[in-house]
Amino acid sequence: MSIEKIFNKEEFRRLLFLTFLGEWVMNAHRGVSSKTEYTYVLDKILGYAQQMGLDQYVTWEKEPGKIGPSCQLENECREFMSEYENRFFLEELADRFSKIDVEALIRYQKEHPEVF
Repeated sequence: MSIEKIFNKEEFRRLLFLTFLGEWVMNAHRGVSSKTEYTYVLDKILGYAQQMGLDQYVTWEKEPGKIGPSCQLENECREFMSEYENRFFLEELADRFSKIDVEALIRYQKEHPEVF
């Protein structure tokens, strides 16, 4: 079955974004030169992007047949990641600091019951 019969153009664009973001999260801490099983999945999805009319998300590398994510794909995904980080990262950070403060207060109360 062809990819066009499984996904319409917009659905495939979303799949491409999800795959790119997933690969980014799974590999960001490993360094640029690391290729993992997630990178190979992204490469496969990128290979279908042109077929689906999404050339703007693919860059052709110097090696024949080698493709990679375009700057446009990276930039659009960075916008999403920035929104995510601004919204949830700071909330998570505040939550963790709150827990640390509460734990420290409980320890202090146990060590200095006369103060309370």
